[in-house]
Amino acid sequence: MGLIRFLLAITIVIHHSYPLFGLLFLGRDAALKAFYIISGFYMSLILNEKYIGKNGGYKLFITNRFFRIYPTYWLILLLTYIFEIILLHQNILSQPPLNILSDVTLLIRNDYLQINTDNRQLLTLPVAYTLVSELCFYIVAPFIVKLSRKMLFILTGIALFIHFLVQVILRLNHNPAGDWFFPEIIIFFLLGVLSYEIYKVIKHKTFPKKYLVSTFILILALVISYSNIPFNYTFTSIIKFKEWIFLLIFLVSIPFIFKLTNKLSIDRIIGETSYPIYLCHLLLINFFIQIGVIKSQNSITTIFFICVSVMFAFIIYLVFEKPIEKFRQKRLK
Repeated sequence: MGLIRFLLAITIVIHHSYPLFGLLFLGRDAALKAFYIISGFYMSLILNEKYIGKNGGYKLFITNRFFRIYPTYWLILLLTYIFEIILLHQNILSQPPLNILSDVTLLIRNDYLQINTDNRQLLTLPVAYTLVSELCFYIVAPFIVKLSRKMLFILTGIALFIHFLVQVILRLNHNPAGDWFFPEIIIFFLLGVLSYEIYKVIKHKTFPKKYLVSTFILILALVISYSNIPFNYTFTSIIKFKEWIFLLIFLVSIPFIFKLTNKLSIDRIIGETSYPIYLCHLLLINFFIQIGVIKSQNSITTIFFICVSVMFAFIIYLVFEKPIEKFRQKRLK
């Protein structure tokens, strides 16, 4: 799964820079939803297989997840503040106190019920709006994964209804940037939980390796070529059939890809860079543009942004995240 997470992060880098020789990969919206599905799968996995017995306490799970999200976020946020103060000559302290508090905590906000997120409370690190949804899911995940399969299907159906209700009726087909209204977004986490239910069924079954590899290659190919597939039918201009077909294929494929890759250390390391890539790339893009290294953007500059983001993310992983990960694992009994 690591390579797929890596490519999803690269998709966001491409979104914020320039098409890579005509390729947009999965595109921002589908990539973020795929991230949510993966998160739902992994949270179900660890809550059912790691945070059990002596490790089954809610406090241990939620604090360990916070230790996973916040330290790297705070590091990139600090670097972003420094960038804005030194190069953009902005007075960070001139912001309303609630904005600074939201920057630091992510969860202390005044827009949880804001459906039109064009008017959402802005974050200094713009991509971090997805972390709000991620953290909200962590808070409720231990209760969701304990549901029976029947109740899980019912909850998913309700979440799907709410998603389309918000998209089509309450937003009048307007899909704003920075979309994170959690009751609408939770459907994608729940699809990941359903994906884990598939994994439980196939976990102890044996499949020819060629079938697992073929599934892996199919998903990689779809992630890379998705935006160039000429199938753009929509419902009421906002419900994209191609996106939903991909997400359904994706959630069914995840259990088989996980069986193939879960013991590959190189795949795990590649995947670990996806989070810092996601957080740092926009800072790096803005930095190199601001200092005049990049004056116009093209596919070559996109390759440059990808390379510096990957290198910076790998340094963060080795120097910063790896020691924190050891601390997190030591907390497990």
